[in-house]
Amino acid sequence: MAVGELIDKHAVVIRFNNYCSEKSLQKNCGKNINIWVKSPDFYAPDKLLGVDVGWTIISGPDVCYTMSDWSSVKLTLEKRGKVLTTPLGLWQDLVKILKAPPSAGLLVVMWIIQITGKADSLSIAGFQSFFNDKQEQYHYSSSAHKAGARHNWKGEKKLLKIWQKEGLNFLDREIS
Repeated sequence: MAVGELIDKHAVVIRFNNYCSEKSLQKNCGKNINIWVKSPDFYAPDKLLGVDVGWTIISGPDVCYTMSDWSSVKLTLEKRGKVLTTPLGLWQDLVKILKAPPSAGLLVVMWIIQITGKADSLSIAGFQSFFNDKQEQYHYSSSAHKAGARHNWKGEKKLLKIWQKEGLNFLDREIS
């Protein structure tokens, strides 16, 4: 079964930033979405703003109180209305652990683990593919998108391994 089909079988599907493109294959990405997570400065293309989702999460250090320019979020608010921001304390905890800002993906995974109290209720895809020896594509939606130096990817990989031992399920790969 293709990864996209596995993703779409879940009750809640969370996607990040530009999660799909004309070039991305539905078999890799699937099509369902319930929650969309976006970086504060990510300007969503119209194709994403037209997708119906239950909630949008703005990632980062509780940007609800710190973001001075909401222009990138304005259309999201107008089209979708239901917007959350990630908790500042959670972001700060991850910065202490990683010695760097966490990626949106890791931040949301940790938030869900904190809310539910367990990692084994989660299945994820698209994390850490750039650590493979083959240097596989970093993003399913764009082969041109590269991992930024802002995040501590090795530290994030260690946390993912810990959560994997606690039951976090990787739909698309094992991380080594």
